[in-house]
Amino acid sequence: MADVFNRESKGMRFLSALGTLIISNLLFIITSIPIITIGASLSALYRITFELHMGRDPFVIKDYFRYFKEGFKKSTIVWCASLIISAICGINLYITLTALDASFSWLQYPIYVIFWIMVSIMFYAFPMIALYDHKLPFIIKNSILISLGNIPTTIFFTAIFVIIGLICDLNFSLAIIYLSYFLFIGFSFTSYFFGLFINRAFKIEKPKKEKLEED
Repeated sequence: MADVFNRESKGMRFLSALGTLIISNLLFIITSIPIITIGASLSALYRITFELHMGRDPFVIKDYFRYFKEGFKKSTIVWCASLIISAICGINLYITLTALDASFSWLQYPIYVIFWIMVSIMFYAFPMIALYDHKLPFIIKNSILISLGNIPTTIFFTAIFVIIGLICDLNFSLAIIYLSYFLFIGFSFTSYFFGLFINRAFKIEKPKKEKLEED
């Protein structure tokens, strides 16, 4: 019976990891409220879930905000660039579908491709910012190369969000369920799940050195 409450037992490690995911999910939501900080929130969330993959037990609140601060500049630049590209794609798509003649409807497909390329880069850019202390041009270049070198994984990630979006659009009740799930643990669990594939895609090198903890 004592083994059940042993901190190193599988049950306790599971409960500890579950608690970490729930708390980091809440922190992600709170720090994402300003919208412009979503990039930094993503990189911090990924770093916390990568800590779990590494078998570590992070001090969730303290470490989350430390990682948030460390990756803020790079993550915010990537996030703001993605917002600008998304806005340009959205405007062009709107014009293509509403203002142009139906014979030009084929122009929507290059827009979808450009948007998908951007999303594919983001799948790997934020985890890379979370794990490594590289310069931003290096991160973007390698995110592009990794997304191209792992097309099945990139398509799989995309398909998950597309399927969830379609289901939520078709069924309001399921949309409420998904919303509740993401508010509770969905963002952190998705980060953890994606991390299983990203670890392989990165062929995990050595994570950046931890800074000395300040008392």
